[in-house]
Amino acid sequence: MPSIRPIVTFVASTLVAVAAFSAPASAAPLEVACTGTSAMQGLGSTTGHHVPDEMGRVLGAGFDVRNFGVQGTTAIKSISSSYAATSQMKAALALNPDIVLFWFGGNDSFAGTWDAHKTEFKADYTSLVRAFQALPTHPKTFLVRLWVFVDTPVQRTVLDKEILPIIDQIASETGSTLIDYRKLVESHSNWFPDGMHPNDTGTLAIGKLFADTVTATLAADDDAGTRSDAAVDAAGGMTVADANGGGLGGSGGGGPDDAASGIDARPDLATSGTGGSGGTTGGASVGGSGGAATGGVSTTATGAGNVTPTVPSGADEGGCSISRSSASGSGSAWLLVLLGVVWARRRGRSTVG
Repeated sequence: MPSIRPIVTFVASTLVAVAAFSAPASAAPLEVACTGTSAMQGLGSTTGHHVPDEMGRVLGAGFDVRNFGVQGTTAIKSISSSYAATSQMKAALALNPDIVLFWFGGNDSFAGTWDAHKTEFKADYTSLVRAFQALPTHPKTFLVRLWVFVDTPVQRTVLDKEILPIIDQIASETGSTLIDYRKLVESHSNWFPDGMHPNDTGTLAIGKLFADTVTATLAADDDAGTRSDAAVDAAGGMTVADANGGGLGGSGGGGPDDAASGIDARPDLATSGTGGSGGTTGGASVGGSGGAATGGVSTTATGAGNVTPTVPSGADEGGCSISRSSASGSGSAWLLVLLGVVWARRRGRSTVG
């Protein structure tokens, strides 16, 4: 009997190679752009303790938090202090961030500015958010509901009754998350020596709130994506959605053996009915498309490294199709196939003669 040690050694070394080939690279940190006015820039707090600094410490090494705040700026664009005209806005866009925070509205509320330009605020603020959402990274966006303890130069009544409701609308219309720190700071006016800008104690608390809101939002998105991975449609087919919108779908009608359930006695898919549609790139679909006595089995694939075998339809072959479009085939899968071929050949040589 031939020794199996060479085979065991070969399989073990190949599995190590497969694991190394398949291991994902270390993920780069998520880029976080903090846009806004003087409170974001850090007026009132010491260097290294601005809100973005404290936020970054809480988020940890998985996030790279950058401060693009500019003192005195507005979301309104038609005046000289417009944030959209700053170099910081251009730099924030060039970063292609994964997450963006917006902290505007205080300077927009000034009497001379708001009275003359309040009809422009919503459209201009929305355009700031949309400019980032249009980036290739399609970042998650967060709008800060600011608060102050003074009535001038910020008009607190205007802020409370007009600007904050508009910010709420913008968040809803752009799919952004709101960050409201008012309840956190209302009983801590001592954190705001000038009534508007937080000191180091205030930035510590606000930075943590910002970080916690970001992580909670990302976690909720991940959970929603997981729960949507498997859903049963109303027609009795199962849909499995992946990150690229692909799915296994089906709404097959019944075969001759069970017209109600779509399941017949033969070992094939439903012989009547149409299969569910597949997803976009990276998706896959399985569905019956054959009639009661006709059908076929076909497998199609597009993309480098894939093949396109077909099996002609037969009189009693239920319809079944599997399709997938992808930029490239799975390296790990082909390597495992190659492993099987090489192992079979080695085993053949070891048993011949």
